[in-house]
Amino acid sequence: MDMGAGGHTHGHGAATEAGPVDEASAIQIALERYPGTTVVESKTGMAYGVQVWDIELSNGVSIEIDQANGEIVEISGAGEDWENPAYDND
Repeated sequence: MDMGAGGHTHGHGAATEAGPVDEASAIQIALERYPGTTVVESKTGMAYGVQVWDIELSNGVSIEIDQANGEIVEISGAGEDWENPAYDND
């Protein structure tokens, strides 16, 4: 299985258990947001009660992307600290 851009999956279950947004699509979303970077790591996780792809980029930024719809849930690291208000219920 080709995971693209040097990424790999960690977490529970097979990649087929992920939502409609697959790993390759999540990586594309992250790289479009930060052109000129590369993927250091990609893994599944939970954020704000939803299943996300957690994509770590070469610039130190981590982007969490909702597996159900491709929305960026949160961006953190390297001076970035942004949460999508649609997910932040604090």
